[in-house]
Amino acid sequence: MKKAAFIVSLLFLSYLFFPQKVNAHPVHISVTNIDILPQQKKIIFSVRVFISDFNTAINKKNNTKIDFSKSPQMLVVKQIVSDYINNNLIFYFDKKQNKNRFSLVRYKTNEEGAIWFYFEIPNTNCNFGNISIKNTLLNDLYKDQTNLLILSYKDKQQAYSFNRKNIKYSFLIH
Repeated sequence: MKKAAFIVSLLFLSYLFFPQKVNAHPVHISVTNIDILPQQKKIIFSVRVFISDFNTAINKKNNTKIDFSKSPQMLVVKQIVSDYINNNLIFYFDKKQNKNRFSLVRYKTNEEGAIWFYFEIPNTNCNFGNISIKNTLLNDLYKDQTNLLILSYKDKQQAYSFNRKNIKYSFLIH
């Protein structure tokens, strides 16, 4: 697991420091950062994907394309993005599926053609011993899709690399 996370991280960093054309990137990767905040009774997380990949997925599902630079589209963007993430990133707390839908709080694009989506799961009882995550982000688009996930709880971090064959993983929370 550590070796796979290292390789994925290395590929991701190589893209950041040696970017290709926006629509032609050599790896298909997403990065999800999850922070469990028991004192605040919430979980916050961010998802980083390439805009072109995300738009391809949305176009395939909804026959639409999102222009993330236009503010008037914000309500439509929030709904479409939230629906896609809720259907492809599923949380289980002590083996019980999270029934609270999470919605997009904000998003931020960068020069490399990527976008960060920021989400929050409020009013979450963080007294669980196990969190399982099913991650199928962009799996329907690319055979080589890799979804790196980093989970932070208190001062500890754990990571896992998802792909088409490995879509679910359980983290022990101590």
